[in-house]
Amino acid sequence: MKNSLSILESILATRSSKATRLTELLKNPDEDYSQDWYMCVPKCFNDALDIKKTTRILHKQEELVWTQGATFSFKVGDILYDTVLAYLLPWHQAIHHIRLAIQITTIKSAITTDYIDVESTGGVVFQLLTTDDSKMRLEKIDEYTLSQHDFVRFLIKGPEGKLKSIISLKIDKMDDYV
Repeated sequence: MKNSLSILESILATRSSKATRLTELLKNPDEDYSQDWYMCVPKCFNDALDIKKTTRILHKQEELVWTQGATFSFKVGDILYDTVLAYLLPWHQAIHHIRLAIQITTIKSAITTDYIDVESTGGVVFQLLTTDDSKMRLEKIDEYTLSQHDFVRFLIKGPEGKLKSIISLKIDKMDDYV
């Protein structure tokens, strides 16, 4: 996780140059799921994380290599879980292992103008979901808005501040029922 966070900071520091794509990646694009992240992010989200194969010159030859950009692009309807079991097991079994899920409900476009250099990466509006007391379905805890960059930071590191308190309270309450 620490390495992913430092790579994220490098990406954000170099994002002013749109041509800059790093060869250090937030996560291994060939692994089925992110390792050591707060949320389990399958490789089907590589594109949303701006992890792509790019032509590079290596040893005087063109080769396709994985590169990392800063144009994150999560979409409405994307759902992420905190456990790999949510993706692997049939739903009626998987739901018993889910403590937290995130579903994106709205994307806010980045705003740019010719006159003002607006630092904007667009926004992600997402619902935090947990299993209900019967462990039969997911229920909404709350809804939050983060920039695409802060959303990726959340996926890696987890919640901070007020958001951390709210999630902790809900998950602690769930653990009391187990």
